[in-house]
Amino acid sequence: MIHGSTRETLAPNDRAALYGDALFETLWWTGGHLALVHLHEQRLLCGADRLQIPVNESALRDFLAQIQLRLASTSLGTACVARLSLHRSVMSRGYAFSRQMEPLLVCAVSPAPESSAEGVALGVSRVRLAQQPLLAGLKHANRLEQVLAAQELADRGYDDGLMCLDDGRVVCTTRANIYALVSGVWHTPALDQAGITGTRRRWLFENAKALGIVVQQGLVTLEQIQQADAVMISNAIRGFQPVVSIENRQINTSGSIDAIQDAYVAALTEVGR
Repeated sequence: MIHGSTRETLAPNDRAALYGDALFETLWWTGGHLALVHLHEQRLLCGADRLQIPVNESALRDFLAQIQLRLASTSLGTACVARLSLHRSVMSRGYAFSRQMEPLLVCAVSPAPESSAEGVALGVSRVRLAQQPLLAGLKHANRLEQVLAAQELADRGYDDGLMCLDDGRVVCTTRANIYALVSGVWHTPALDQAGITGTRRRWLFENAKALGIVVQQGLVTLEQIQQADAVMISNAIRGFQPVVSIENRQINTSGSIDAIQDAYVAALTEVGR
């Protein structure tokens, strides 16, 4: 699905393809609605404002409604993944975007990945994340660092792994935010230099008090994570998952993760949220 163009396919000079000049959201279709869609909508609008992409809020909400209707009429199964992307409009060749028209909204749907109740075994990627405060937190379309890291980790037998800055600070995994439980407090990296401010990360912060937990963001080192009482990761597709090992070093689990998972599963049933 493409909104904002008469084309059924992207133009050859589409800025997302040429320059990665786009934002995207990965939404979980529960089988009845898009989960926590309001958090995705708010993040996309915030990102568009920071990148100066003039998206129309009403058009975005209408497109999300169209996606919901289309998915409700499909036979993809009880769950699937909808990738919504916002592409800056094409005016002329070149990096600059001084004059802009309505951007494109594009949606692609894919089957839900296989899920597992098992915890996640992480490696530590040798690929370092670049520090760029202007892009930090945004879910932009430039994902080459994650591509390289994911392949490196796959070659070593891992599905996912930690990604750090040059100074060793932990930022995230290739596809998720990360949290370390230390002395009863969940610590998650500050994302002011790199990384993505995940929708599930935001959900956890917003619901921490109701869950009876404390979540803090700040400096997180690899040593802190490896010595933590428990570690978990989160993203929109897999929710919250415990980490069972890092570089084959066992990590303990915690009942706190079970409580978070239960509350999150309950939140997924809330339509219109």
